[in-house]
Amino acid sequence: MAVQQEALLDFENELLPLTSKVVEALKDSLDFYTLAALKVADNSVRINNQRFIEVKNINSVWHGLGGSAQSENS
Repeated sequence: MAVQQEALLDFENELLPLTSKVVEALKDSLDFYTLAALKVADNSVRINNQRFIEVKNINSVWHGLGGSAQSENS
């Protein structure tokens, strides 16, 4: 993770441009992640007999889904 952070803060090093295939793959991954977060938040709201998904619920789910991937890479 430290190498990734160093790369983000190295403003003198030019980054390679992303190809259209990579951009499309990133978009698809983000779309899938977003739909998964919405589905989990929706299920939680229904189980708790609430009418709306609140910002705190979607934030919690969004970070919770990403938490396992972050801890694996640490």
